[in-house]
Amino acid sequence: MIAARACIRGFGLCLAGVLALAGCGTGPSDKPVTLSVIGAPADPNRLGGNQADLTARTMTSAMAQGLVGFDGAGQVEPALAERWIIIDGGLNYIFRIAQANWPDGRAVTSAEVAQILRRNINAGVSNGSAPMLRGVTSVVPMTPMVIELRLSAPLPGLLKRLAQPDMAIIQRGGGTGPYRFHSRRDGVTRLRQIPLPDEAGELPDIAEQEPFDMRLRGEPVNRAIVRFVNEGTDLVVGGRFQDLPYVSATDPGTGRFRIDATRGLFGLRFTNSTGPLGESEVRIALSSAINRSSLVAAIRGESWQPAISVLPDQLDSNSRPAALDLLQRNQSDRARLARSKLLGRNIRVRVSLPPGPGSRLVFASLARDWNNVGVKAILVPRGAPADLVLIDEVAPMDTALWYIGRLGCQQRLPCSAAAEELLDAAIKAKTAAERGAAIAEADAMLAAAHYYIPLAVPLRWSLVDPELTGWRDNDSGVHPLIHLRPPARQ
Repeated sequence: MIAARACIRGFGLCLAGVLALAGCGTGPSDKPVTLSVIGAPADPNRLGGNQADLTARTMTSAMAQGLVGFDGAGQVEPALAERWIIIDGGLNYIFRIAQANWPDGRAVTSAEVAQILRRNINAGVSNGSAPMLRGVTSVVPMTPMVIELRLSAPLPGLLKRLAQPDMAIIQRGGGTGPYRFHSRRDGVTRLRQIPLPDEAGELPDIAEQEPFDMRLRGEPVNRAIVRFVNEGTDLVVGGRFQDLPYVSATDPGTGRFRIDATRGLFGLRFTNSTGPLGESEVRIALSSAINRSSLVAAIRGESWQPAISVLPDQLDSNSRPAALDLLQRNQSDRARLARSKLLGRNIRVRVSLPPGPGSRLVFASLARDWNNVGVKAILVPRGAPADLVLIDEVAPMDTALWYIGRLGCQQRLPCSAAAEELLDAAIKAKTAAERGAAIAEADAMLAAAHYYIPLAVPLRWSLVDPELTGWRDNDSGVHPLIHLRPPARQ
């Protein structure tokens, strides 16, 4: 057993003595998996896909399925839909629903699935982070077990979007598994895998099945880490950049610290366009002054990659990502450019970051770079008035539509109206060539407006016991509980 006695110097927080944990051991593979999610306490009555509530998203993925889901490598696989076909050049998706029961024992029907899916799609459209769902014009139950999605134009990556937790098919009382609530005690939610139907198509009473398969708790990062290193849990998920120094202060064991090479947005978005920040040259100069290599190295340089554009690569655009010209200049050139536009202007910028030692390290790097060009940076807590707020999100689908839409005008923040119009054109495009052209132009518009400062790729880390042989690092950052290891019961 590894004793967690290290303190994080400079942050005044010692991990030793946070918990008095009994070592449970990982045990053989027929024992339940014990899981800590960094975040709010686990509540089986709070299911949903809120991006900020990882515990609820994890519970949702365990207790409810979408039409499709993710396998261990982050690729789309069948879930509530046992199979599907895509016809008419991507304008129609036809899904056949597998036999499944609601928690009260009623059989799931396509009419119920269609109604819930319409609700989920409408919610996804209205929250401003999923504009590509606007292309789904109708969800129609065709037979008791078949539904059809009709689109106004082909939407690349739609299946991956449908696999996200906010697209899960949930009724009051829960979803269709693969796990179902067993019990809750001392802050730990116990889940049991739903057995497969017998030869007659009947599902056994889950209350008669032993043992339960998953113990899940939501807790603060320091507790989760100490519990793991003391062998009181098999898995910790939900780690982000702001928490990473806590791991550096302990020794989780060789091969147990894992980082997903995710794709998405990690950067600062301007919240107002008044005063000096209303000038695009000032915004560009602030971005140019940042030494991104130094910023990521302050936390974990060897496994955190900087970013200098909105799009991580070309994706479905006709052109390479805009803003690559920043790479053509060395650091001194960028600093000189920024200094010429910012010195003597007495500019102050308030930056909102989540709490945590990693945030303080990132802010220190930003403040140093901006101070070099005469700009005063002020760190403010989340919710306080700020000029720049952090976006730290993994992309839910592999299309440039998400990146451009996430920085669109629906958020009621400074934005490029021209890029928004081009986004609409890309969503409605009938061909890949038309879509790619509109995306490329929208990307260029976003780069020119510069209401977003890209910093790095999103960083997601976990602590994983080697016995969880089904774990696969992946660029989606998703790890379904059902795929962590072979099932205990065949």
